[in-house]
Amino acid sequence: MHNLDRFNYLVKDKITPALKKRCFKKSELTWNKKINEFTQVVNIQKSKHSDTELVDFTLNLGVFSEMVFEIIWDKAAPKVAKEENCLLRTRIGPVIQNDFNGTAKDQWWRIENSSDFDKLSAELVGIVENIAMPFLEKFTNINKINEFITNLKGWQSENPQHLLHLAVVAYQMGKISEAERIISEIINKYEPWKERCLIAAKNMGLADTLGS
Repeated sequence: MHNLDRFNYLVKDKITPALKKRCFKKSELTWNKKINEFTQVVNIQKSKHSDTELVDFTLNLGVFSEMVFEIIWDKAAPKVAKEENCLLRTRIGPVIQNDFNGTAKDQWWRIENSSDFDKLSAELVGIVENIAMPFLEKFTNINKINEFITNLKGWQSENPQHLLHLAVVAYQMGKISEAERIISEIINKYEPWKERCLIAAKNMGLADTLGS
């Protein structure tokens, strides 16, 4: 059995059953679970350098909002929520280390010929069940999500998509002036995102106040 086959077995026979019993639905390497207006997302990201003999991978977690997506992208939300479109998103490393200040070490796993596959499988299932699930279950309302994403440090704090998420959440919470401030900041700092910001502002009814 090639190590890519072992990876596929891990996904199909170990990770998927652990998530299925929690009502997650699988699409390729992504699992979704709808809770009220949000969708919990678990994703396995395989390294682009992986091949049949060596597979590197990590876990990504997220919380997706159809409303936020549709305001920003001006189209219907996809049937399967992807981690990269999530309102709240993180790698598993910061979750394991409880460090969201931008200093957490990334956590990757490797399947190679010398791997103890049974031990690795048990470790992954344990992390999904005992770390990933409790983390996602914290974020069932917009206030908890806002608190988390507002306090994120590291690369996301300067990411224009993340900042636009903050603006839309502020709008949803009735903080209109805060939403306008964030959008103006993005437009001033990230010129390629100007059009996207103006579309989102229009969908929130803020276009006139931003001078568009």
